[in-house]
Amino acid sequence: MASDSLRTLRRAKRYYAVRLFGHPNVVGVGIGQKLTDGEATGDLAIRVYVTRKVSLAELADDDRLPVRLDVPESRRRPGAFEVPVDVIEVGDVKPVGMGRTRPLRMGFDISRSLPSLYDRGTMGAVVADQLGRRYLLSCNHVLADVNNGATGDAIKQPSNGGTQNVIGDLARYVPIRTVGLNRIDAALAALVTGVDQGTFIDGIGPITQLADPVPARGTAVQLTGSNAAEPRFGVIDDRDAEWIVNYGGVQAGFQDQVLITTPTTQGDSGSLVVTLTGRAVAIVIAGGPGSPTVCSPLKDVLRELGSGYLTGTGEDLRLQLV
Repeated sequence: MASDSLRTLRRAKRYYAVRLFGHPNVVGVGIGQKLTDGEATGDLAIRVYVTRKVSLAELADDDRLPVRLDVPESRRRPGAFEVPVDVIEVGDVKPVGMGRTRPLRMGFDISRSLPSLYDRGTMGAVVADQLGRRYLLSCNHVLADVNNGATGDAIKQPSNGGTQNVIGDLARYVPIRTVGLNRIDAALAALVTGVDQGTFIDGIGPITQLADPVPARGTAVQLTGSNAAEPRFGVIDDRDAEWIVNYGGVQAGFQDQVLITTPTTQGDSGSLVVTLTGRAVAIVIAGGPGSPTVCSPLKDVLRELGSGYLTGTGEDLRLQLV
């Protein structure tokens, strides 16, 4: 599809997203190839992701999702026109895992020492700031218990280990907002002195560079999460998704998320998504059986986690992959 048509779809998504989220069972709005009998047609459409499809007979007229959307004219494209809508059933999508590893290897499980809503997640990557300080990267809901963590909280590996397995402490996280839209679910743990760490992902190898911008739809990707001992593969299916994630009954909206076809389950949150050439794309924040995996772009993760507003100092950390 031509770039002007893709811009049009993005404009349509932004224009209608709030209204579409008002329909029953809607958890995500994005852009992707229209599916017919489960097969991609090659034509892009506005995708509306629902927990389950309901027959039209069971829905009131106002609750029925449109087949097409009218897009108002703009300076770039005069005249109103229509874009197709594709409704996709994804089931329940939840934040998503085991063994002790020294030196630390990315792709293994990690958790807080204190009781938390989620018992474990995955070590995604090692990052460093401009002073050479090193951190482990994972999700807010893994390391900070959905905004309930405090700087200095102990982080352990493995997740079912005792205090002798503390490897770091919570350094910073970007708060997850329940009002307005988020761009990332991410946090950093500062490593304890004397803890050795590797910089490669178990089963995948070293990371070559940051993928910025996010690669095109259809790009093959892989990840290793703590729920499997080997890499899992898929492709980028959407680069423009808006999504609602349910954190134990509390909902938070996200924008500009990456959806991949790689299957994940609870415990995989924090996994680093990389291309087959080792370029780091995003970190996993949510997924579930039969649903796409939702990921926050790594370029946004590093920028927002490095922002000076998190510490109140006004000084940005120039975070980069190690």
